[in-house]
Amino acid sequence: MWTRLKNAAARRLPNDGTINCQGIVLEDDEKIVVPRVRKNLLNGNYEMQERMFLDKLIEPGEQILEIGAGLGFISTFCAKHRYTKSIVTVEANPALIPYIAKTHSLNAVKVEVINALFREGDEGGTATFYIREPFWGSSLRGGGSLVRDEVEVPTMSFNAFVAERQPTMIICDIEGGEVELLKAAEMPSVNKFMVEVHTGATGPAGVNTVFSEMMKRGFYYSQKFSTGPVVCFLRDT
Repeated sequence: MWTRLKNAAARRLPNDGTINCQGIVLEDDEKIVVPRVRKNLLNGNYEMQERMFLDKLIEPGEQILEIGAGLGFISTFCAKHRYTKSIVTVEANPALIPYIAKTHSLNAVKVEVINALFREGDEGGTATFYIREPFWGSSLRGGGSLVRDEVEVPTMSFNAFVAERQPTMIICDIEGGEVELLKAAEMPSVNKFMVEVHTGATGPAGVNTVFSEMMKRGFYYSQKFSTGPVVCFLRDT
């Protein structure tokens, strides 16, 4: 799959308001697709390392949980993969939900999208989510000049969700929220966990916590499928 995709030129499709990045079509909405992102989409480099890793990591019957959907790009890539059985994505930012749905529609893929965030011990309520520009800076942390809005987002139990859905792989990119998520996480069905760590948000101690919590749960760091802030943990079987 990766060989086929990387040979397709990333380009803007003429006059239809979309961008094609290595076979994945996205709406060319300047309010969401900021210049930096647009450049990477057009040259085919957007989320390139993650795509390369996922193409090799996804195995037959894979049930994927994505936490933090962004543009819906990675969930679309996973949904297109021949081995993916199912994928559900949980995104806290309500402003991104219509765009994500459009991405899935443009690519004719089936992905369940849930607007919520995981908050163990506080499920069934709401939490304040701070929307920033650009969108990837949005998080549960308040403060800073980039905050553009505050919204209340429904909360869910991560452990209950995992117990019900039985994902085998988790992909997580939640701007530092990974630290609190993992402290109470129970995920016996999961054997692959790809996470983007955010040293700027959590400090080095937060990154260390991510590693230690994963080790406690029987995972090891996979150098083969990690690069920079993108870290992959595999279950030690």
